[in-house]
Order: sequence, then structure tokens, then C-alpha cells
Amino acid sequence: MSPPSRRLRLAIDVALAGWLIAWIIMGIQVGREVGQLGDLSDTAVLAGTAIEQTADVLDQIGRIPLIGTPVGDLADNIRRTGKSARQNGAATRDDVHDLSVLLGISIALIPTIPLAAVWIPLRVRWRRERQAVRRALATGSPDIERLLAERARTSLPLDQVLALEADRKALADAELERLGLGGR
Repeated sequence: MSPPSRRLRLAIDVALAGWLIAWIIMGIQVGREVGQLGDLSDTAVLAGTAIEQTADVLDQIGRIPLIGTPVGDLADNIRRTGKSARQNGAATRDDVHDLSVLLGISIALIPTIPLAAVWIPLRVRWRRERQAVRRALATGSPDIERLLAERARTSLPLDQVLALEADRKALADAELERLGLGGR
């Protein structure tokens, strides 16, 4: 595949850069938003601590004669619930952080990697091709003008080829211009 015009390559480069930047910004934003869910974990830890403190108060009440054992059993159940909420909240905080990072990276990379995997090798190939044309021009080979003119016939728009058909040098220069190498 021969390279498109310099203007088209630049337009595609700008569009792909915009696409990449948009998805990176989206990934960062999603990562931040999901990361804020960690605040819920902090709330669960605080709630668990409050529940455990409530169990401590019920323990004190359970020591009063005549009230006794039923309140003490209830306090133990409440304490277990509070401890579970506190532990789960603390564990969830790390999981939410990991999830926010993973989601942010995924959102930024999944839509951009396939495009980059196609576009970057094409750009490298076209760059090498331009370098090969430069080297060929530097050798001063008499055939280079003929080769460039032939190539222009297959890569330039038909109306441009028809307009320049009689002038091999003009075709060769048009091909150089298309490659972004300018005229000689």
C-alpha cells in the first residue's frame, strides 16, 4: 500500500492523536470515579466500629442483674456483625482501588491499541519508503524519474495523471510531492 498524501497522513495523525487523548482522559475519569467508591468502604469501616461500640454498651447493660444473659448474647451477635462489617469494608477499599486502576487502563487502551497496531506499522513502512526514495534520488540514477513517473500513474488521482501524462518530469515531481519530499 503506497502512502497517502502528506495532508491526509497529517489529518489521520491528528485524528488518531485526538482519539487517543479522548480515551486516555475517559480512562482517567472513570478510574477516579470508581476510586471514589472506596469512600463507601470507609463508611462500612466506620459503621462496623460504631456497631462494635454499641455491642460494648449492651455488654455493660447485660451485666446488670435481672437483665443478664439475653442482652449479653445479643451483644456478642452485634459485635460479630460490626467486626465483619469493619473487616469487609477494609478489604473492599483495596479491591475498589485495584478495580479503578484496571478499569481506567482498560478504557484507555482497549479502543486505542488496535488502531495503533495498524497505523504505526503503516507509518513506519511509509517512512522507510520515503527514505528509500531519498536514497535513490541521492544516487542520481537516470531511471529514478521514470520510476517515479510510473508510480505516480498508479498512486495519483486520475485527473491529475491525465493532466500531467505528457510530462514525465512533472509526474515524477507530483509523486515526490505526494510522498512529502517536495520537488527536486
